[in-house]
Amino acid sequence: MKSSARPESPIPAGREYNLLNAGNARIFEFPYVVEDGYRPCAFKPWADGRSPGLGDVLGWHAASVDWRIADSSMWVRPTNTGMFGLLQEAQSRAFEYAGGALVFPFLCLYNLFTGRSCSMADAQNIASSVNVLELVQGLVPGVGPIDAAVNVGMWHFVDVEATQNRFNDTRGLFYENAGPNFPGAFDVAIMVATDIAGLTLHPFASEGVKRYGAYDRRSRNGFQWQAHNVGHTEFSPVSNLANHGWNTFAGIDAAALGWPLHAIGDSAAPHHVTGTTSWGHRSFEDAVEQLGEGLLPRPTSTEAFGAVRDRVLRSAFEHVRDLNANSISIPSFVINEARVTRDLARNDDDWIFKDSTSVEYLTPLLQQHSIDAYKDHPEKLRPFVEHAVANTIAFLIVASERMRPNEPAFEASTLCGENQYFTGRGSGCAEGIAPGLGQQSMPLGLRAVSCVAAGQSCLVTSDCCDGTTCNGSSSTGYGRCEAPPPPPPPPPPTCVHGSCTSNSNCIPGSGVCGADGCCQAPVCSHGTCSTDADCLVGEYCSGVCCLSLVQ
Repeated sequence: MKSSARPESPIPAGREYNLLNAGNARIFEFPYVVEDGYRPCAFKPWADGRSPGLGDVLGWHAASVDWRIADSSMWVRPTNTGMFGLLQEAQSRAFEYAGGALVFPFLCLYNLFTGRSCSMADAQNIASSVNVLELVQGLVPGVGPIDAAVNVGMWHFVDVEATQNRFNDTRGLFYENAGPNFPGAFDVAIMVATDIAGLTLHPFASEGVKRYGAYDRRSRNGFQWQAHNVGHTEFSPVSNLANHGWNTFAGIDAAALGWPLHAIGDSAAPHHVTGTTSWGHRSFEDAVEQLGEGLLPRPTSTEAFGAVRDRVLRSAFEHVRDLNANSISIPSFVINEARVTRDLARNDDDWIFKDSTSVEYLTPLLQQHSIDAYKDHPEKLRPFVEHAVANTIAFLIVASERMRPNEPAFEASTLCGENQYFTGRGSGCAEGIAPGLGQQSMPLGLRAVSCVAAGQSCLVTSDCCDGTTCNGSSSTGYGRCEAPPPPPPPPPPTCVHGSCTSNSNCIPGSGVCGADGCCQAPVCSHGTCSTDADCLVGEYCSGVCCLSLVQ
């Protein structure tokens, strides 16, 4: 789609948008609405040319956090594989327990004079901070990197009841200590798989280490980050993710609010605040997504909507008052929200945690059944949604108070150059006219209102018209819209009395070859039989019918 610049806009008419840089666009100049995800093909033009609202844009930025694949780059380290990895874990823990036991009496003596209490956990943290085994273990590089969207969420947890916190007062995901009480089946499966494969965080390629690990109470260098495989690595909490976005925002860059908004959403999810990928995690989230807006009453339902509105706004007001009066930091705000989420689950006797549904979710025929276990009880999901809405409102009020008055300049990178078209690859644009499309047509990579004819270039099947499919496309090139292959010929008929080409192929004296190539059921004028004994004198059995010996 070409831009149709308004008189007051500096955007030249006829230039295509570079949607890879959509985050730099000014809202009032951007004629797209986001359908889903953090991908160029998720943009859809407004039918009437309007620009999206602020909520659409902030929602897109919040969703985009789940698509930052570079946050969690992995590689396979041989020293973290199989028995080598298990031996390393045992040595490292032995060092920390033994070191903690040696430090403990001295720590208590010191704390006696300073008036502080002492604990073995504090002593073990001191030993952990000087764990030379981790430094040595982390020296060996791995094979990779391995990037996958499934790994992104490892930074999106905050375990408010964790009993082991080595690098933060409230840690993030740590599979050894996952779950409301103990690791679930899927948590254990991940630990076993990573122990076998040696799958390890690649600290030198992972943006999450730089973005979120930088806010850990006790910092780690790259060798310490990769000393353990994923199943035994303590990740930074989602409150650090919020902190990164808030500091990047600094009252100017509203796009950075996507990080704290995403963290607020995760901190209202009970499985995220107990640090588990099991216990019904995906089933719960899919149920909330499938129910969608049905979890909250519509404004047309005046009485029900009014009750929820009053409840949510009252809670949001209390959060704003606490944030302003007590100067609560955004990371602390997120952790406090997570603690309330944990209380909501506990007040319902932890009904929300169903480990069997995680097993069912991975079974294709039972996946929807596992989702329905939650979906059939919207009244138990609704408190978590209301909790998320209240905290989101409170955060946006505080963020608006921190905004610095400014008028951002037009960012030229949101457009492709003259005589270029949008591809969604590399820098986002390429020279020339989009293959198979006229100059005024939608650029490839968008969910277009027009489509491409058979024989023309395409990226995805949705680009093609008339039921044709996009064949041969890849991450580096275009495919071609082609008609699907003709359906296979129908299977030959199943003939009860045998197949045939003529009557002679059927039962002598009675069989008739039908038009479908099958012998029709015989008509026995002298009766049916299985042996000659079933027939009269002077007759014999053909296998089905009695026939006269004299024809």
